[in-house]
Amino acid sequence: LALVEFADELVNGNNIPGIATDTNAATLEKVFRDTVHLTDLGSYFISLVNYAFINQRSPAGAWAPDDINADTAQAMQEFAWAFYTRYQANNVPLTMDECSARIRDSFAQQYWEFLHDRAVRNDKNTLFETMKEQLIGPARVRRNTQAWQQAFADDSPQNPFLFDPDTDATIWHPAP
Repeated sequence: LALVEFADELVNGNNIPGIATDTNAATLEKVFRDTVHLTDLGSYFISLVNYAFINQRSPAGAWAPDDINADTAQAMQEFAWAFYTRYQANNVPLTMDECSARIRDSFAQQYWEFLHDRAVRNDKNTLFETMKEQLIGPARVRRNTQAWQQAFADDSPQNPFLFDPDTDATIWHPAP
């Protein structure tokens, strides 16, 4: 969620100096190396969010890599803390079943639609590639969403949120 809000801020808010470029794709490429991996800048942002959640305090004044200017680092630190405070105020911890349902019922489709929209808006696409993505992309979104929904079904052995004390005894340790 933090990355989604950060990306939205970079594309729509422009309140983080030193990151925005002339295109949304180029701006997001400063944070995302590809559809899975983060750049050093993206990793720094996530480290700020992790710091806030682990320590339950603002990362303001935290060290920043040499290639991130002080104004950008400060704005990222403030954004990470603002995300943390909003999240703590508006969210309650979910059970394993609730996590599974959240991914199955909403996140799966949102994630695959995000990837499709990103592919359609890719500034590097040729006209043919854009048209191809517009035609076949929705089917891929449906197929991948359904695959994730099946994997996160309540009784699916592929569901990482499914806990079975008998089969998972070697993975999970009892609470102290």
